[in-house]
Amino acid sequence: MVRQLHTFEAARVVAKDADQYLPQPSKTQTGPTYTVVDEDIEIAEEDDDDPPEPVKVLEELSTFEEVIVWGHDAVPTNEDTFVKGIEEWVAFAEAIHGLPGR
Repeated sequence: MVRQLHTFEAARVVAKDADQYLPQPSKTQTGPTYTVVDEDIEIAEEDDDDPPEPVKVLEELSTFEEVIVWGHDAVPTNEDTFVKGIEEWVAFAEAIHGLPGR
């Protein structure tokens, strides 16, 4: 069994929760908040009843150039914390970059 790691170019940072949120757009804003680029583009109206989901701010602590995986020739167990960490990291990166999940 070969495990494929779906990779893509991403920022290679170590980050922590900064206990802050991005400012949310004002509900009192009137009119469109977009610029028309093409007459054929249709923009769906948003449901104004639901508040926007809060966006947390992350603080960059460090950067790294590579990840080295030791023992890549053995099939990891379901309890392998390293594999769980990498899978969570990739899922997190896909979530913040809007890439489709596996």
